[in-house]
Amino acid sequence: MRRLAITVCVGLVLAACGGNKGSKQLEGTWRGLGADGVSADAQGNANQFAQTMQLEFKGDSLTVTANGTKQQSPFRVLKEEKTMVQILPGTDTEGQPETFTMVDDSTMRWQVSGTSTITFRKQN
Repeated sequence: MRRLAITVCVGLVLAACGGNKGSKQLEGTWRGLGADGVSADAQGNANQFAQTMQLEFKGDSLTVTANGTKQQSPFRVLKEEKTMVQILPGTDTEGQPETFTMVDDSTMRWQVSGTSTITFRKQN
């Protein structure tokens, strides 16, 4: 009985502290495939840049690699639905939310600006 009470207390503390941080849908490593929603004359450069990108979500940490440069930041989930996850990177509550649309279990699109997106494929 005492062991059960301790287990329940630990579970409540973890839940109160946000023990389930991050997003199960985003968890893992994602490689950029290409860009959409850019002008025809910018398409080649946008695709080339997108293909250098990698996003790695681990718990509530995001590592972005682009053109060989890595940046790591904490994030928190603002909204999560079946086909969309919105996060706030960093610790700044005034930052810009980032939106990821889940196309399927292994493909997602990152809304970079207005109509521009980068498509990613999940790595195994």
